[in-house]
Amino acid sequence: MIAEIVRRHGIAPRQCLYVGDTFSDIEAARTNGISCIAVTYGMATKSRCSAETPHMWRTTSRNSTTS
Repeated sequence: MIAEIVRRHGIAPRQCLYVGDTFSDIEAARTNGISCIAVTYGMATKSRCSAETPHMWRTTSRNSTTS
């Protein structure tokens, strides 16, 4: 689905940024060559998503991004 959206809009994966809150979100972004910010204010915790090593973390919707 991600690849299809990127293709339809003529966007290069390196121009995209995926924001996700689950292990599968991070995995999907990586599979499609897209940078990912993992958020911990959704479904998953930082410890549950750490194995996928997202490019950045966001712990709340108001705090600055931390790595």
